[in-house]
Amino acid sequence: MSLVRTKAIGHIRDVRRLVVALSRARLGLYIFGRLRLFENCYELTPAFTVLLQRPTNLMLNMNELWPTTRPVEELGTGVAMNDVRQMLSMVQQRQQEFQQQMMQTRAQMAPVAEIAAPEDVQPMEIQQ
Repeated sequence: MSLVRTKAIGHIRDVRRLVVALSRARLGLYIFGRLRLFENCYELTPAFTVLLQRPTNLMLNMNELWPTTRPVEELGTGVAMNDVRQMLSMVQQRQQEFQQQMMQTRAQMAPVAEIAAPEDVQPMEIQQ
């Protein structure tokens, strides 16, 4: 849920709209916005009390795959993303690692593809 372009709390102050916004998440909920703006709003206090029990930085579990077996209550080991530059650097690093793995896999498979036929096997002649 993006709240980054918000200068005032606006429509999310309506509890019904907040419930709809928070209840639509199926695989995870990420809220981007200015914490200081929202944490002092009386109508949002119950929701933010629950939300602020979790880390307020984006935490990436780099070795975790979907679907995960980790319970929601466990935070796991993660890397905190402090800003967009750090996230970009992390994505680029992961992309380079993936490309290197793909090149290694191709290099290992190349000899398998080049296996020559045994010398005693003769090509078949096609009769018409």
